[in-house]
Amino acid sequence: MPEHPIDVLRLFSSLSWAMDLMDPHVADHQRRVAYIALKLAQEMALPAPEQDCLLLAALLHDCGIFSQQDKLGALRLDFDGEMAHGHAQVGALLMRKLRAHLFGQGFPELPDLILHHHLPWDRGRGARQQGREVPLAAHVLHLADRVDVLVNRRQEPLGQAKGVVREIVKKKHAMFLPEAVEALEGLARREYFWLDQGCPQALQQELALSNGAGQVVLDLAGLAGLAEVFASLVDFKSRYTATHTAGVAVVGRFLAQEAGLSEHQQGMVEIAGLLHDLGKLAVPNEILDKPGPLDAEEFNVMKQHPYYTHRLIGAILGWEPLASWGAMHHERLDGSGYPFHLAGGEIPLGARITAVADVFTALAEDRPYRPAMSLPGTLAILNDMAATGKLDPGLVQATRRHGPNLQSLLLSTQQERLRQYRQIQEAA
Repeated sequence: MPEHPIDVLRLFSSLSWAMDLMDPHVADHQRRVAYIALKLAQEMALPAPEQDCLLLAALLHDCGIFSQQDKLGALRLDFDGEMAHGHAQVGALLMRKLRAHLFGQGFPELPDLILHHHLPWDRGRGARQQGREVPLAAHVLHLADRVDVLVNRRQEPLGQAKGVVREIVKKKHAMFLPEAVEALEGLARREYFWLDQGCPQALQQELALSNGAGQVVLDLAGLAGLAEVFASLVDFKSRYTATHTAGVAVVGRFLAQEAGLSEHQQGMVEIAGLLHDLGKLAVPNEILDKPGPLDAEEFNVMKQHPYYTHRLIGAILGWEPLASWGAMHHERLDGSGYPFHLAGGEIPLGARITAVADVFTALAEDRPYRPAMSLPGTLAILNDMAATGKLDPGLVQATRRHGPNLQSLLLSTQQERLRQYRQIQEAA
């Protein structure tokens, strides 16, 4: 069985970058917070395993925020209350799943760092929550997050340093862990600390110096489990996308079997389906949930998602065929698709399968601008797209031949995915 090596730090950093593309005001927020947290941890001489755990948590600390409005809301120094608690709860739930697939029993504190990253120190009362000890690193992450919020990235950073530290010191003991504040005071005197934060190359280089849990090797089942968590990050942004990737994955695997692909290739098509919309991490919910047609600017933002899917899968997994199969689901045989405008034989079979599965699943789902279509209506559109040279005719014929079975399979998959989505909503 083929094995797939995963560079954990690269994985977390790439996901962090994509999530922060949602709005230019939060661009690179999570990577800057990771840098600040790591420097604080080093200044405090925390043990290396704690530093690695903190770094990974910081890179994805806002993974429970799904909308542009909530992202911007989190940029307030006094951000707390229900919204802060809700996104931390969701983030911790997602991190538990991600941790289980990557580390097994390793990094046990990883979800708790995200769960408590908005918890005030409250003169020591923040050391425990609901009868359980809160990891010290969670309070370091809290401080790092708020330091980044205080810096105006549109202005020169060195002139802001004293003011940022002054604001943090005011809340020493009440909001922030005193040892972490003292570490910040030591770092703040070094100009490089502020300049690094505004330099993407420096962030990348500095974070790469950390171990970040190194490399993890996964088999196909492990890779599928990891892809399932990635799909959750996208699907649970909106009730209109909550069941989509799981549906594309299961339909894609069915069609791959019909096309005569091997068991391993079928599994890879299923993973491509789970990952095909990963680039929607960069698309605000306000666009995904819009109840009417998108305007030209909004559609241009939406059209970017397969490009980012391609870049993300390539960066995370480093396996070009899988990146192509997932990212080319909007390419069309006649060359009219996007973002690469490939045509005919330039589009691999795995990508053609994902494209048909994507259209079939999308038409069978409720969208903000229309209700789900009937099976006859769905098949009619697929037939038209095959006849006009958009989709693979043989795959569309297989879809038509097995239409009722596919519809049943899709419905059962969507019901389970919807149950998971409601669990996430309850946590929020």
